Formats: sequence, C-alpha cells, structure tokens
Amino acid sequence: MKTPSSSPRITLGTWTIVALSSIVAILGLAAVWTGLSVHFRGLCMWMLVVVSLDAALLLRLAGLPGGRSRLLMVGVVSVLTVLVAAVLIAASQIGLSMGLPPSDAFARMSPGLGWMYLQAQLQWHDALWLLPALALGWRLGR
Repeated sequence: MKTPSSSPRITLGTWTIVALSSIVAILGLAAVWTGLSVHFRGLCMWMLVVVSLDAALLLRLAGLPGGRSRLLMVGVVSVLTVLVAAVLIAASQIGLSMGLPPSDAFARMSPGLGWMYLQAQLQWHDALWLLPALALGWRLGR
C-alpha cells in the first residue's frame, strides 16, 4: 500500500534560489512601480495586482513546492515589495515637488513625512485593488 506522501522537503539550494530571486524581484518591481508613479504622478495602485502575480509566479518558477510555505512566501514578497515601493514613491514625489532629485529626497525624508504623504494620497477606492491581488496571490500561490 502506498503511504500518503508528506510535503516535499525543501533543500538549501531551493531556499537560496528563492531568497535571491525574491530580493531581485522586490527591488526590481519596486523600482518599476516608482518609475510608473513618477511618470503618471500618482500611486498606481493597480501595480498591486502585478506584484502579487509576480511573487506567485516567481516562487513557482524558483521551485518552491505548493502549499503553506509558498503561500506565506507570496505574502512576504508582496508585502516587502509594497513597503519598498511606498518609501521610494514617497521620496521621489516629495523630492520632485521640492525640486530635489529623488536620491537627495530619500536621504532627507523622515518616516513621518513619507507616511503623511501616503495618507494624503491614498483613497478608499485604492483598497479595491487588493481584491484581485489577493485572489491572484491565493490562486497562483497554492
């Protein structure tokens, strides 16, 4: 008789590939999101869907087996991407408003100023982008 197979064991090599590709994806997609936000002069919250899709597909292609670990990692990568993008977007938008290049604005910006900028820019309908993002992350992350 066959015994029910337990969840596949994840090797150190797989975790290394997952970690490195996640870091590259977080920084890369946050940079793209920031560029779009600067170009369109808004937060571009539709990028939440792209972030969720990217995280789920990245982890699948990196060889992380489906299940709770991949779902958890999709959430972690997505949240980290959103946080990095939020900081970069706030710094670049505030810097451009003050006539500073984004690199100088990032060095001079306090966390409180960035938070205040995001609170002023976020609207209630921006939260609607969470629905398809969560659905895609859940569906593709399993």
